[in-house]
Amino acid sequence: MNLSPLQQAMRVIQGQRLEIEEQVSALDPALLNAVPRPGEWSALQIVHHLVLASEQVGTPSQQAGPRFRPLLYAFVLLALRLNVRLPLPSPGLEPRGEVALPDLLERWRQAQAGMFDLLESPQAQSQTRFVHAVIGSMTGGQVLRLSRVHTAYHTRQLTRQIERARKMT
Repeated sequence: MNLSPLQQAMRVIQGQRLEIEEQVSALDPALLNAVPRPGEWSALQIVHHLVLASEQVGTPSQQAGPRFRPLLYAFVLLALRLNVRLPLPSPGLEPRGEVALPDLLERWRQAQAGMFDLLESPQAQSQTRFVHAVIGSMTGGQVLRLSRVHTAYHTRQLTRQIERARKMT
């Protein structure tokens, strides 16, 4: 079966989510909620942030939103690939970690499924706009690429944090 580039991207993003689900579901509550250092997030907070990002950026906008900023988009992608910690683009993406893990994982599945269902239509792929607070209005392909790179960044962060937390116990 030949998959389109967009379908391939969706499959990669889904695989990333499943990998994270597997990692965090195996953690005992102490490791799940352990904050390694002041200013860093617990594993649960990382998952919460990824869910919030999927719900906010992965939901199509009914309004045009600010225009797309291609240089900023490229900068964010590069910074995330290089493990550069960036400020949150919106206060609404700040994880609180007060939501139970099973609820977060279900919300994440639903957010991804909704975005993927929407992007199955070739017309929707080019016409649907997603809005990022800093980058601006993005196409489906652009938001999928950002989502893949963003999730990979936090997967690396999560893996490092779990390894550190296990060494401390």
